[in-house]
Amino acid sequence: MKVSILTTIAKNKKVDRIVQWTAKDSGKLNKDNKPITNLQTLKKILPPVAVAWYTGFYIVNTATSKKIPEERKPIFITNHILTGILGIAGGYVLSDGIDRFSKTLINRFEKINTQISEKNIVIKGLNSMVPLFAYVFTVRFLAPIIATPLADKVYNFLVKNNLLKTEQDKK
Repeated sequence: MKVSILTTIAKNKKVDRIVQWTAKDSGKLNKDNKPITNLQTLKKILPPVAVAWYTGFYIVNTATSKKIPEERKPIFITNHILTGILGIAGGYVLSDGIDRFSKTLINRFEKINTQISEKNIVIKGLNSMVPLFAYVFTVRFLAPIIATPLADKVYNFLVKNNLLKTEQDKK
């Protein structure tokens, strides 16, 4: 007799409570006056929380690294902070824009694919991917492009106004 790991996880009481909680209504209504589930709320909240979380890991890793020269650490840390902030803000903006676009895409998909039985699963998957795509795109592509030159300018400003000491100043 085989015991599937997924079956074991699915029968777990804690997992069942989490699934039941995500399916419950959060008490809020969306634009169409339909109840919003906790899962829908989590899909909007989790990407920025994840961005903030791993940005913190990058900052700590950079600050404690022995391979990075001390004079470069403030620039890198500033870059991580700006990338996190721009990633979260850009993710919200891009997610909202893609959300509008995906609604028209889903409407077209429903009209074209009337024969597919799993159509609702595909639509739910597309809706779940919108915030994830937006945050991954902004954090991994757009934010570093904007944050890198900005971090250099912030670092130079801090040094120029004696808010941060360089290695030459310490000697």
